[in-house]
Amino acid sequence: MRIVEFLDVTIEVMHPQIIERFPNLSFIDLWGVKMERFTRNSFRNCQKVKEIAFRYGNIEEIPAGIFRKCNLTYLALTYHQTRILHPESFEGLSNLQSIDLSRNNITSLPPGILSSTPNLKTIYLYGNQIAEIQANIFPHKIRILHLNYNNISEVHPKAFEDMQE
Repeated sequence: MRIVEFLDVTIEVMHPQIIERFPNLSFIDLWGVKMERFTRNSFRNCQKVKEIAFRYGNIEEIPAGIFRKCNLTYLALTYHQTRILHPESFEGLSNLQSIDLSRNNITSLPPGILSSTPNLKTIYLYGNQIAEIQANIFPHKIRILHLNYNNISEVHPKAFEDMQE
């Protein structure tokens, strides 16, 4: 099996054994899954998973290192209640090319949050509560950055300094 979908179900905790049962899994689709939290090991054995789309849920926090063992190129965590990001939330995602964190309650991006995503090219952050863009948050290879529909009141003069034209 290469694709697994959980649509509009309730999962209290995503246990790592779910993913371990499918060694060739490349895409996980969690649409409308009612889950309030991940455990630190939820995605510990997902080396072959390239894409995770988790839309319309209740996740409030993305724990540090949660996707560390994944080999993702695409990650979508949209339409949640996410407000807490850690500097290491996306640690180890060196192959990540696109991330969608739209329609959450994110108020800020911690320094270093994208430092371990050297291949990231597209970032969707629209529809959050971001008030400030700090210096050097975005990696230099970013080509598309969506910040629409936020509450941005301050942009640091060096906010986009590392980005190439």
